Amino acid sequence: MDDSLIARATSELLRYRTHQEATCKICESTAIPFDMVDLLKQCETPFYPDTPSLIPVIYHRCTTCGFIFTTYFDEFSGEMWRKHIYNSDYIKVDPEYLDARPKRNSFFIDTLLSAKKTSVIGIDYGGGNGVTAEILRGLGYEYDSYDPYGTSSMDNTKIGSYNFCSAIEVLEHAPDPVGLMADLVGLANHDRLIVLIGTCTSDRAVTNGQRLSWWYAAPRNGHISLFSENSLSILAKRFGLECHSFSQSIHIFTRNISDKELSFLWLRGRVFRKLNTMRNKLLRQWPFDLWLKG
Repeated sequence: MDDSLIARATSELLRYRTHQEATCKICESTAIPFDMVDLLKQCETPFYPDTPSLIPVIYHRCTTCGFIFTTYFDEFSGEMWRKHIYNSDYIKVDPEYLDARPKRNSFFIDTLLSAKKTSVIGIDYGGGNGVTAEILRGLGYEYDSYDPYGTSSMDNTKIGSYNFCSAIEVLEHAPDPVGLMADLVGLANHDRLIVLIGTCTSDRAVTNGQRLSWWYAAPRNGHISLFSENSLSILAKRFGLECHSFSQSIHIFTRNISDKELSFLWLRGRVFRKLNTMRNKLLRQWPFDLWLKG
């Protein structure tokens, strides 16, 4: 294990001996140490396919908004992120990264926006390998991708014009989620905006009486900021946005979008996804080979 990682953990532990409390990165209230997990804990089971690193990553939990975070990675440089987290082995801890997730994400976005395709100027923020945006462009959308550690196809002339931003499996990776949102909002249209956030919330997964055994708390995956619904709502309000949580993992931030318009997009998308599920089930069950022969 790299000595710099051990030194970083030692520095954190020494600081906690004299000052355990931290300031919440979302609402700036007091956050106390909640639990620690090993640096190599991943989302995929088993959580430790190899031996643990024995390097503790301490997570704090805000007593006001419920945001859970670690400061271990706060001083990581881009080089350190690429070397220790987003390296060639990352695909082993996130096997859906290259293909499955981009296909799923692009399908989901298309079910929401297909009725408004011609008016969408979209960007996939934290878009990884850029495949989600590439698929959407193939479907006829004007859609770019931006990722500081991956592929970027952002057109600088569109800054201030993006009216739909997707940030799926992104916020939990941010050591500075407020700074990330400031960057995202800075790229977006200042009048009308929809931001699709995909991140799992902790409300029904983490309780005060239990340790942080939640699968989503995984430093090896870069999952270092874990949101409650309340903390997501506070984050949105800091930028004049409204937060709408549709499930534990799907949340939409809006500016000057009516509830009626948003409900229409969501319900339309839900219908299309259900129809697609039924279609796929039928294709799996229907004996087409017999039909073709007969």
